[in-house]
Amino acid sequence: MERNFKKDVKSLDDVFAFLDEEMGELRISPEAAYAINLAVEELFTNMVKYGVGSVDDISLSLTREKNRLTIQLVDHGVGMFDPMSADEIDTSIPLEQRKIGGLGIHLVRNMVDDIQYSYADGCSTITVIKNLEH
Repeated sequence: MERNFKKDVKSLDDVFAFLDEEMGELRISPEAAYAINLAVEELFTNMVKYGVGSVDDISLSLTREKNRLTIQLVDHGVGMFDPMSADEIDTSIPLEQRKIGGLGIHLVRNMVDDIQYSYADGCSTITVIKNLEH
């Protein structure tokens, strides 16, 4: 299941509606759906903010294979921006001593089972894997 969304944070309502419909059909648990919604919101927003060079739509797809859900976001016609290259956040440091940025990606990394970035032919692709309960 794949759909394209306008590259704008205002598209998030449509993104969530698509995710809700598709995850309902795929019988995704509410706990897994929460993690997926959070991850997609963060990654989509990063593509809107940092995917410089294009106003093309962002493609979003979901595929379920047994107890594994694969979510893929593709930003077309952009320069390379790998959100996964951000440093790990040290949550033991007091808030006032932390540098700004990276907390969203930190949350995504901790809510999904795998996340990968690739770039080819002007397409920035993020693939997220979420293992589902039996």
